Amino acid sequence: MLVIYPASLSGSITAPASKSLTHRFLIACALAKQPSEIINPLIAEDTAATIQVLEQLGVDFVFQQNGALTVIPPQKFSNVTTPIDCKESGSTLRFLIPLFLHLQKEAAFSGSQRLMERLDPNDLQSIGISFEKSENLLKVKIAGFPNQLTMSDSSSTQLISGVLLTAPLFNKQICITVLNPVLDPYLSMTLAVLKIFRVKYTLETNPASYTITIPKNQNYIPTQIKVEGDYSQMANFLVAGSLGRGVTVHNLSYPSVQGDHRIVEILQTSGAEISVGDSWVSVQPSTLKPFRIDLTHIPDLGPILMGLASTIEGTSSFTGLKRLIKKESNRLLSTIRILNQFRVKTVLSDDTLTITGQSAFPGGITINPDNDHRLAMLVASLASRFEQPVKLTTPKAVDKSYPHFWEDYQALGGKISWED
Repeated sequence: MLVIYPASLSGSITAPASKSLTHRFLIACALAKQPSEIINPLIAEDTAATIQVLEQLGVDFVFQQNGALTVIPPQKFSNVTTPIDCKESGSTLRFLIPLFLHLQKEAAFSGSQRLMERLDPNDLQSIGISFEKSENLLKVKIAGFPNQLTMSDSSSTQLISGVLLTAPLFNKQICITVLNPVLDPYLSMTLAVLKIFRVKYTLETNPASYTITIPKNQNYIPTQIKVEGDYSQMANFLVAGSLGRGVTVHNLSYPSVQGDHRIVEILQTSGAEISVGDSWVSVQPSTLKPFRIDLTHIPDLGPILMGLASTIEGTSSFTGLKRLIKKESNRLLSTIRILNQFRVKTVLSDDTLTITGQSAFPGGITINPDNDHRLAMLVASLASRFEQPVKLTTPKAVDKSYPHFWEDYQALGGKISWED
């Protein structure tokens, strides 16, 4: 249990590395023919799960004294017959299903019950994967990937990214048609990683879809790559800075391949005083106004933006809510529950959520973040509006993506105490 006391954050910190990019770089490096080096990787529970799974395939990882990670691919990938433990990492599971099925045609993956619940069977079926799923185990099998794939990105893009990362290894050209007229930022990130490793592809856009074509028998070219800072994590401190006494975050590239760099634009639209440099973003205390936002392509910003809206007098609205449902928790309903505990008025109707903000939260309550890292960070980010301390269960949920969150929070003036 953690007690979070009323406090306004101020100062500067350095952003941890992007979780999304670290996952992708780990896999791309593992698929190269020679060692590569990742500078500034994020080592958290989720990325550690990806490392451990790749180690089962025979990939070696060597940490350097400067914090860089050398990734050494095997001469030949190992055949894995035991269940592959993905812990609670949806990225690990969805990214690596296509690779394992390419290498050995069938595999079994284990993980938490919630992880298995989050996997959409329609995504597997759309590319010809047969499966058996139980509470903690997923068995998958495929006769072979077809040349033409049609996939939807309505619930998650991670399985599509997994196919994209594996497709260069195929001995046939692969065309993936995604049923959406707009290129999703997460898929754009995957394509950016392919380009870094000199994998060729073409992108064709159509009125209702886009098609990515990847030529056959390509090699990932070994490289040295630095992971930029994580916008989805730093959105919490940028919001807290706008509500508090100002925060500067270093190690943030702007613009970025991360779709969540839109937090800068969203804060500006709502009236925040924000400035951007080559590798930093700074926000000052600001009087903010209500806003409207579509979360379809930025679902990880959903909780903190809803928290921000709850502090702004007037009514803000959110659409594109579907992707929030199958996260570490049902992040939509869990966020609404937390805001309701703060006596914030919310109205959910179909795919629209409206939030009527207020200047202060009563506090004196205990909040369960459903063991969801983003919800634990959300609660802490609102502390400048607390009238009384707030207790938080499962505060170590942040270890999933940001193990040093509470240390950085205190460095910016956050006040906490731990209870048994």
